[in-house]
Amino acid sequence: MQQTQNGICFVCNAQFPIAECKKHMNECVNNMIAETDNSNQSLTILHLVAEVDPKYWLYVIVRSDATLKDLNKFLREYWMEDDHLSCFEYISAITTIPTMTLKEIPMKSTIKTVFCDTSVNVQYIFDYGAWTYVYIKLVGIAVSKKEISHPMVIAKNVPLYHECTECKKAPGVALCSCDKCMCEGCSVNGCAECQLEQDELSPVFDSPRMGRGGFDGSDCNQEIYNYNYVPPKKKSK
Repeated sequence: MQQTQNGICFVCNAQFPIAECKKHMNECVNNMIAETDNSNQSLTILHLVAEVDPKYWLYVIVRSDATLKDLNKFLREYWMEDDHLSCFEYISAITTIPTMTLKEIPMKSTIKTVFCDTSVNVQYIFDYGAWTYVYIKLVGIAVSKKEISHPMVIAKNVPLYHECTECKKAPGVALCSCDKCMCEGCSVNGCAECQLEQDELSPVFDSPRMGRGGFDGSDCNQEIYNYNYVPPKKKSK
C-alpha cells in the first residue's frame, strides 16, 4: 500500500516522514502502553489506506473484541458520512484498483477473528453509487493498560494541500460540482460553470470522500477519535 506525504502522530504529537512511519509507530505504541494505568486490554492496530488516493491513510487502535460494526461506525464518522450502504470484504490482494472479492464479512464479526493474521486483506466499501474503497491490514496486537471504548486514530496523513485551480496561488478551501477547488478569494462569487453561490460550495475536508457523492464533511467528527483528544470540561453549576 503506497503512501505519500508526511504523517502526524497523535501519541507524541510529532510529525514524521513516511519512510520512518513504521519505526515511529512502533516506538510510540510501546510508549503508549508503558505510560498508562494497570488494566489490561487487547488492542488491534490496523493500517487503513484509501484506494482512490493513497495519500489518505490512518493507523488505528481498536479493541480486539470489538466488531466490524464498531469499525464501520468509526469510518462513517471519521472519513465518510452516514447515509449510504457499506460493507467489509475479504479480498485476494491489495492493489491500486478494486480487486477480486472473496467473501463479504458479517458486521457482527469481531476484529480479532477477522484480522487474525498479517496476510489477511480486507477492503471496506462505502456508497455503491459513488464508490469509496478503503484497504485495511493488520499491523499488530498490543496488550494495553489503557481502556478504550471505541477505535482511536494514533497517526494519519498530514492534511493534504489543495491548490486553487483558479489563481494557482493560494490553498483551496471550497469545491464545486465541476471539481474545481477554489481559494477563499476566488470562491467569493461562487462557480459560474456550476451556477453555484459561495454558500453552496462544499468545503475542503481531509477525507478520501471529498468531492464524491455530495460529501461535505458535515456528518464527520474527526477530533473525538484522535488519540490526543481531550474532552472539554463540564461547566460547574
